[in-house]
Amino acid sequence: MRIITSTAAALLAAGALASPAAHAVQPLDVFLAASHQFSPDNREAAALAVQRAVAVDQVRGRLLPSLTARGSYTWNQREIVPNFGGTELVIAPEHQLDAIFQLDIPVVDVAGWQRVAAAEAAAEAADAMRAGTQVQIDKAVARAYYQLISAEAVKSVADANVKVATELLDVATKRFDQDAAPKLEVRRADANLARAQGSVADADLAVTLARRRLESLTGVAPEPVTEFPADDLHAEAAIESFLPAAAKAPAVRSASARVAAAEKEAKAQELQFIPTLSAQAAERITNATGFIDESTYATLGVALTWRFDFANYAALDLGDAQVGAATAGVDRARLQAEDEIFEAWHRVATAIAKSRAARVEAEAAEDAAKMAALRYHEGAGTQLDLVTAQRDEFAAQVSRIQADGDVAFARTYLRLATRFE
Repeated sequence: MRIITSTAAALLAAGALASPAAHAVQPLDVFLAASHQFSPDNREAAALAVQRAVAVDQVRGRLLPSLTARGSYTWNQREIVPNFGGTELVIAPEHQLDAIFQLDIPVVDVAGWQRVAAAEAAAEAADAMRAGTQVQIDKAVARAYYQLISAEAVKSVADANVKVATELLDVATKRFDQDAAPKLEVRRADANLARAQGSVADADLAVTLARRRLESLTGVAPEPVTEFPADDLHAEAAIESFLPAAAKAPAVRSASARVAAAEKEAKAQELQFIPTLSAQAAERITNATGFIDESTYATLGVALTWRFDFANYAALDLGDAQVGAATAGVDRARLQAEDEIFEAWHRVATAIAKSRAARVEAEAAEDAAKMAALRYHEGAGTQLDLVTAQRDEFAAQVSRIQADGDVAFARTYLRLATRFE
């Protein structure tokens, strides 16, 4: 009976896999928060969003007054200083110095105003893309997190399986020493222990890789998982309560912003044919005073500019095409977001059904292993029957752990697919 008791205790210690509220040493939220700052993809997307925001300031800056200061020195081979009625006029001194301060003021630039609006929409699209990248990283972190929990749970079961196999080897050895069993039983028990130890090695590798993956995504070293609370396998709310979230998906927001940017840009192309009005003020300081015989003088002026070229005319059709393409992109993004939510919801339902079935199978396999152990000790069953039952039990427990892991991740994925900034 010692094998039976050890098996039951080991499996109870292994427990069930964590639900989304499972307790690793650090909760999932810790890793999600860390990834927002650590992930290279998140940092890159944030930098691109900043670039777009700066681009708005650059476009807007072209519509604001600008000041130009220019200084120059000119050596003239021949100095021109004519004398008129006793007054020398310096037309071209040998060493000519000039300083010009010029203020340019755009007054009316309707097309430019539209380009500012287009740049703002493009910046909004980039910000939505940043949010979308963050959601994708969150999903990867959640997957790695639950993979680690699954791997740790499998490791726990594998360790328990080694203990059971070791005890079986001890029993077989004692039976052989008492001439109650052939040498084959010892060899079979030894092979069973070696197989269990190989499973532990596989589980160790899975844990190591899962820990590394999670740390690479977040920069946080996960501590060992010590608890495996079981999911209650409750059904999610109706799918209709999740689908409206698709309209707020970052991909949809980004596509909508790109439509706005394309519309503003197309409008700017149309407004290219409206004249622009600008003003200019300049102050010149020079030692080439010329006929005015003054070293400084100022000028003020306004300019009305109208330009027509066939390139701008052809761009009108291009703008309309870009708006059409961007509009189709909104529909595509919305459908993809709805499809993702639809699939995530159904994966939760499927995972629950599979987890429930895996738990029943694991319980049956545990009962079968207990019965095989009892029959073996009573001499009514063979060692081969016991080894086979224990192997089936281990496989069933691993399947249960993986099924429970799928439930945990599916629930989290559904929420990440429907909760946006």
